Amino acid sequence: MGPPVPFFVLVLLLGVPFWVFGGADTGFGLPVGSLQALLPAIVATMLAWRDDGRSGVRAMWGQAFDTARVRPRWWFAVAIGLMPAVLLCAYASMRLAGHGLPPGRPSPTMLAIAACVFFVGATFEEIGWTGYAAAPAQARWGTLGAGMAIGSVWALWHVALWSGQHGWAWTAWQCAFTVAARVVMVWLWHRTDSVLAPLLTHTTINVGYLAFPAQGSGYDPAFAAPFAIAGACVVAWRARTGAHEAR
Repeated sequence: MGPPVPFFVLVLLLGVPFWVFGGADTGFGLPVGSLQALLPAIVATMLAWRDDGRSGVRAMWGQAFDTARVRPRWWFAVAIGLMPAVLLCAYASMRLAGHGLPPGRPSPTMLAIAACVFFVGATFEEIGWTGYAAAPAQARWGTLGAGMAIGSVWALWHVALWSGQHGWAWTAWQCAFTVAARVVMVWLWHRTDSVLAPLLTHTTINVGYLAFPAQGSGYDPAFAAPFAIAGACVVAWRARTGAHEAR
């Protein structure tokens, strides 16, 4: 794969129309902004074709569904369970702090359907963020640096949407959560040599948001970010001690 910076620049530049017109209706019951999730895969596919032709594109996309790469199998449990655990800690801390939560609980059926939809969206994103950008970013900045770089761009890519819906304080905390989550996801990719592991983690983050009361409106990143940062610090410590090198 090519260097990560052109990928980052293209994804951000092509995202501008989605930030400007994101609230418009596509005519299919979805806002224009929802189509932004396709951009990382589209940009990655274009660059992979330029770099390595059809074989490069096929190899990049194949990583997303190659379950054989994830060894040992318990890494699936880590990938699926890690972020729900973080968000459950956030929810528990909100309750203990007496933070006001809206009424309403999501149904298991709704969460199952949402998981399928979010998996598709996460696939298009992770083909780019992980399948294309992770390896060259790691070669340039190391595992921790790659997580922070990709996470920073990933957060910036969402800022217009978040700030418009929730304000700047919420957005700042969510950016911190996002960078920390990406550090963990790049570590998962490194440990498993698989795009599928961070793809599953990405899916569970989105499902976890929705599991908060009132279809996610009760989520507060000021409570979630510290737990995600704690997880990222553990990953950073392992990177510092060299424990991450053995797969």
